[in-house]
Amino acid sequence: MRNEFINNLYQSDLTKTASNIKNVNYYLNKSVLVTGATGLVGSYTVETLVKLNDLFNLNINIFAVGRNMKRLRHRFENLKESQVNFIEFDINSKVLELPDINIDVIIHAASAANPKMFEKDPVGTLLTNVESTSKLLFWAHQRNVEKFIFISSGEVYGQLQSKYVPFEESTLGFIDTMNSRSSYPVAKRTAETLCVSFMKQYGLETMIVRPSHLFGPNFTKEDNRVSAQFFRDVIRHENILIKSSGGQLRSYCYISDAVSGLLTVVSSGNTGEAYNITNTENAISMLDFAKKIASEAGQIVESEGRRQNVGNETPITLAVLSDNKLKSLGWKPLYDIDKGINHTYLIMNS
Repeated sequence: MRNEFINNLYQSDLTKTASNIKNVNYYLNKSVLVTGATGLVGSYTVETLVKLNDLFNLNINIFAVGRNMKRLRHRFENLKESQVNFIEFDINSKVLELPDINIDVIIHAASAANPKMFEKDPVGTLLTNVESTSKLLFWAHQRNVEKFIFISSGEVYGQLQSKYVPFEESTLGFIDTMNSRSSYPVAKRTAETLCVSFMKQYGLETMIVRPSHLFGPNFTKEDNRVSAQFFRDVIRHENILIKSSGGQLRSYCYISDAVSGLLTVVSSGNTGEAYNITNTENAISMLDFAKKIASEAGQIVESEGRRQNVGNETPITLAVLSDNKLKSLGWKPLYDIDKGINHTYLIMNS
């Protein structure tokens, strides 16, 4: 059994996550299906739903969807089989072949979100994100699903001037459609429009969440975002090596706050709208974020050394999202940047 997921600190974070969700009674007797269930957001969402059942006796029927049953069972080996239903299914195949089950809420967290693939396979990145969402929306409509929640991305904001910081949900900037790196944010924008179009044309209640830069101890081995790379470096007792000035300004959010925010949107948000999932106060440069992680582990940040392929880098230098709309639902973040980094390091190092 993986130590980090039975770690007392990890379990304590899950309890805080569940306790920070507003209007938890919404979930009473609901059937919730989570795609991308072994990913950063999906896995923590599944575990939080289990914790909601434990704490509040809500009788949530949880369905965790992943492409590989062995991987699903390995990721959630700390859970009892009675706590979650595993479904092995590739969301890119025919969605109508999903089991004959009644679902109240779909949380679509599966995504082609590998930065390296934005450069190597931009066609696959774009089509996978759009087509999988389209097929799942049709399935949800045909099955009379109550709510469909699409996990989008803060990258949909594109390039905006500093006067717009922090980015409100109603403000969108420039995305260069002639750059193949744009395959990911363009796909997310398109999928958002698909969601609201299904609501208008078919009456399917959809909601959109736009996570900022998320981090936590449950990222996957395949996760090659810089935050995951930074933590891997220090866990190996290595200095963090960066390939740029690190001046990109971003709002970071610990996974516990991200999922309590997500599930608050599901229970209390307005359908047909988008919500940022972030902690605006955690806005720092990538370099300072790296320094905080390195300091936690007694390491340093180096700007020269191992070089990485720069082709998958986003041209966006400002990515600070506003949490005002999310806070208007009664939610508030519990983890500042230092606490989130500390918990991530301690849990991973257990």
